[in-house]
Amino acid sequence: MCPRHAVFAAVWAIAGCSAIFPLEQPDSTGSCSDAGCPPGQVCVDGVCAGSCLDADCPEGTACSHGDCVDETLDEDGDGTPARDDCDDRDPDVGPGSTYPCEGACGSGLRTCAAGRWSDCSAPTDCECTPGETRSEDCGLCGDAERSCNGDGRWGDLGPCDGQGECEPGDSGEQSCGNCGRLSRTCDEGCRWSTWSACEGEGACSPGATEDRACDDCSSEVRSCGLDCRWGDWSECGAGCAPGDIREVPCARCGRATSTCGANCLWGPALECEDQGICEPGDVETLMCPGEDVDHQRTCNGECEWGEWSLCPTCEPGETERASCGSCGQSTRTCQEDGTWGPAGQCTGEGACHPGDLVVCECGGQLVCNKDCSWPCPCTCGNDYTDVNAICEDQDAIVDRLDCFSVDPPCIELHCGPGCAREWGDCIACPG
Repeated sequence: MCPRHAVFAAVWAIAGCSAIFPLEQPDSTGSCSDAGCPPGQVCVDGVCAGSCLDADCPEGTACSHGDCVDETLDEDGDGTPARDDCDDRDPDVGPGSTYPCEGACGSGLRTCAAGRWSDCSAPTDCECTPGETRSEDCGLCGDAERSCNGDGRWGDLGPCDGQGECEPGDSGEQSCGNCGRLSRTCDEGCRWSTWSACEGEGACSPGATEDRACDDCSSEVRSCGLDCRWGDWSECGAGCAPGDIREVPCARCGRATSTCGANCLWGPALECEDQGICEPGDVETLMCPGEDVDHQRTCNGECEWGEWSLCPTCEPGETERASCGSCGQSTRTCQEDGTWGPAGQCTGEGACHPGDLVVCECGGQLVCNKDCSWPCPCTCGNDYTDVNAICEDQDAIVDRLDCFSVDPPCIELHCGPGCAREWGDCIACPG
């Protein structure tokens, strides 16, 4: 599966990620032709675009892969509807996803926001003052820094740091009480607001029943529907038989019993038993140990507490580096909530991975060093008949070794400069 932060490239197919394209994808040169656009896209004013445009889709729909679909459709099941997804057939693409792009003055990133890929962040002014820096927007309210090289040209873009947790304008909901809803919105800083109070609750809990007397020792009953509203009263019929006992649900997923009275109506429920430890939707808040911040947990539908949210593990703005790839380094930044953000791009990688092998044309092989660099290049033409010692330093000398390429036999052999394990040329015997 492709990494979420770098799904797209300037080619049409990548191993494991073939034929994945955004709705609108300007090419790296700023111009295109129909033949140069991904399948299902056409060139419109120099931009590769889907075969349908938002203007062509009716209200309540969105253009996805060339078709107008219900804007709430989530074809890839990643929790992001088509209206906000830059590729609703790839669960690794969503708000805040980035992919690399190229401009005339260097490489940059495009970011998915509101269902569209942003313009390439690469600088348009190629000249700069050595040591100058510039910040470019990336991901979810993140920033990536670029520095001017000594030649007065912009260098590569650094990692995307300081990302938030949501896209501005997004909203989230969860159930509470009797069919009620809690809501929250994502602010301009890409942070979720606190949950609202429980709103829109119904009059009853789904499945609950109540009865009332009618005629002589008869009753009528109504039930609470899945929408938390009481249904119609039943016809007046025979009530319960005095002395009968029934079981009814009660608070915190518990069960209680009630007994039918002499009036053929069910009496009040007795003590609630087998209760859970909380009411579904309840939220518990505690201070994090040693920190002046809260963390929370929410009661689930089985009246059990869920997991606590994470407490801060770092100082906002703090950064740390970790190894990645072939001796590379990635950086992640502590977010405002005190938790680590995603790791940035892997930079500074070596030429190979330790242990990689290359077979030389003239025999033998090279093995990638622990620092992800290749040892000395393959050497052909100077093969020695009896070089059993290891060339350990540049001062080493081996006397009286025969060399295939030297006649008469050499009198001494010097360790070659720069190659810790390669012998230099044979020095022929004088005369």
